[in-house]
Amino acid sequence: MDSATLKMFLAQQQEAHKEQLFFMQQQQEKLLETILKKIGTQSDHTNTINSLNGRISTFIYNSEDGETFDRWYGRYEDVIKMDGAQLDDASKARFLVTKLDKHEAEQFRNHILPKRPAEVNFDETVAMLRKLFNETKSVTRLRYELLSVKFDGYDRKIYTGLVKSRFSVAQWSTMTEDQAQCLLWIMGLQSHEHADLRARALRELEHDS
Repeated sequence: MDSATLKMFLAQQQEAHKEQLFFMQQQQEKLLETILKKIGTQSDHTNTINSLNGRISTFIYNSEDGETFDRWYGRYEDVIKMDGAQLDDASKARFLVTKLDKHEAEQFRNHILPKRPAEVNFDETVAMLRKLFNETKSVTRLRYELLSVKFDGYDRKIYTGLVKSRFSVAQWSTMTEDQAQCLLWIMGLQSHEHADLRARALRELEHDS
């Protein structure tokens, strides 16, 4: 091989090496961009979860106080759907389950067996929780309790909150005139000697409603 041919060969090798290095550099830059984008997405995801977690209280079922899942979810539905819009369906479903108190979470997991929480989508999770932790009292009973609210003379804010809370579940606007009259009649039976009559009348109104 003469010197001219050798120089040409070496030049070709050098050019090929440069092209190879350039290609490798491009691949590394693409890989780095993908990694950074993934890290950024994970960071946004974590920030969203942390933000929601700080704004939404834990759900504890208490049917006696009217604290049902439907009421709890009604307070936070817009926050979850709007502020958590970038979360996928599975992430929102997982988040919802994490906001259940220990007993409620255990009850939910037992209810969906043999499925796992990760196998239930967001809408199904909401529907199941509404079914599990719903209102156990009749509408008539809720209306009766609303009219039975009394101010203890100490904290007007607590009293106001109690009235609003009971009014929100009593479906007052759907009550007929006959139901209202019957309920007011029952409310008038306040003496101790009328306790049995009051209880029977309330059960009868519940049955008819």
